[in-house]
Amino acid sequence: MAGGCHNKSRKGVLPDMANKPPQTAKGPVPGDDAAEVLRVMRQARFAALATLDAADGTPFASLVNIALLPDASPLILISTLARHTANLQANPAASLLVTDGAAPGGDPLAGSRVTLTGRFGQLAGDNEIKAAREVFVAMHPAAAGYAGFGDFGWWVMQIDAAHLVAGFGRIRTMKASEFMSLAR
Repeated sequence: MAGGCHNKSRKGVLPDMANKPPQTAKGPVPGDDAAEVLRVMRQARFAALATLDAADGTPFASLVNIALLPDASPLILISTLARHTANLQANPAASLLVTDGAAPGGDPLAGSRVTLTGRFGQLAGDNEIKAAREVFVAMHPAAAGYAGFGDFGWWVMQIDAAHLVAGFGRIRTMKASEFMSLAR
């Protein structure tokens, strides 16, 4: 098929990566990698949110503002009108891609980035919502204008793992416990 995509094998052109598991950290994760994950998370003001479409299960990515709770759990404020909200209601598994915004030479792939994987849950308690609002509006003052709208909800990610890319050859996947403990 000229000029288009196809699913035929390209043996000899690209290495066969289909059946290889992702590389993960073995043993203790060096402290500087765990600290780098938290640094990038704390600097991020927005993220790419990847969910699975509620209608057909296909991947769906969108852009969301984020803030971190004191324990470093990512917090988002999203509308029930948004497709990603319906997706999270159907399947709370998701990922967030955050960057540190420091792109040497203007190349966004040259800066550090972290993909967080986990599950989102919606906050329901008045005290939780009040605390979430304070944290989020401090990071995103414009959100004060819509944070109280009835169709918006507060969602928190329970992180399972993080995949850090922090420069050439500095790539680590680690469990949440290996970096979240530094936030406490």
